[in-house]
Amino acid sequence: MANAHLADIRQRALNNRALAESLVADMSVEQLGWSPTPKSWSPVEVLEHLNSAAEKYHALIHNAIAGSRGRGLRDDGEWRTGWLQRWFVNQIEPKPKMRPLPAPGSFVPAPGRPVDTRSRDRFFELGESLQDLLGEAEGVSISKVRLGSPITPVLRFNIGEAVWLLVAHEHRHLLQIQRVCAHPQYPSS
Repeated sequence: MANAHLADIRQRALNNRALAESLVADMSVEQLGWSPTPKSWSPVEVLEHLNSAAEKYHALIHNAIAGSRGRGLRDDGEWRTGWLQRWFVNQIEPKPKMRPLPAPGSFVPAPGRPVDTRSRDRFFELGESLQDLLGEAEGVSISKVRLGSPITPVLRFNIGEAVWLLVAHEHRHLLQIQRVCAHPQYPSS
């Protein structure tokens, strides 16, 4: 039997992928690089930010899954989360009135980088990689093994919390791209 939390995260990740395909799959380079203000991120910058976070977390999650499997920790069908981790992810979860959250320096896209489609392609590759990780996590304990956060050593997540964080973070920023696309001055092609 599949873990209910992993099944939910898998579905949310697939929903994110569908939203991303509807938003960015056919964007021109001009559209990818457009932002409403100089301080706002363009769609390609949002994708670079998401890619940076995913690349850092995927390796940590993969190692935690291997650690859980290596220690013989089996899935008991439960998923438990700590109050701090739950609070942290809930700050990232999209809400009707989201407040901006500052990105940690290591996750801020490099300014002035030429705009092309590589970040978009990498985003979709990392989406496939997340699906692979979710498959790897089936059958192992997603609650008992913790991994460090690339943001701060104070915050540690179990496997279930880490994948929840990634999917919530991705959804938040896909909605950001959606708002950019809805701007009246957004280029039509």
